[in-house]
Amino acid sequence: MSQWTLGAKRGLPPVFDPARAERTLHELAPLAPRAADDGELRAVLEAAAGNSPYLARLMLREAGFLETAREAGIEAVLSGLDSDALGAAREADEAAAMRALRVAKRRAALAIALKDDP
Repeated sequence: MSQWTLGAKRGLPPVFDPARAERTLHELAPLAPRAADDGELRAVLEAAAGNSPYLARLMLREAGFLETAREAGIEAVLSGLDSDALGAAREADEAAAMRALRVAKRRAALAIALKDDP
């Protein structure tokens, strides 16, 4: 079973704002074509974008990360984010560390929201 089989297998919540979901997926298509074309993932992205403006913005901002997560799997990217966050915390340059932690936070929020395990 794919990482992204939330759709029919688990029952996605009804999309509150279908226009936002469609707009987000339309804007995402050129940024993350493999993620936007993956049928199972597309259903999850649509539900997330249509129910959360925050997640819709994250998808567009972190489109490259969506592609990576699709290829590597959620568990792998979450482990990598742990390492990234720990490495950033050790940075001598506080501004660079804070930027890296913000990126890790965005990506973790997106990965956790899209993960299909209960």
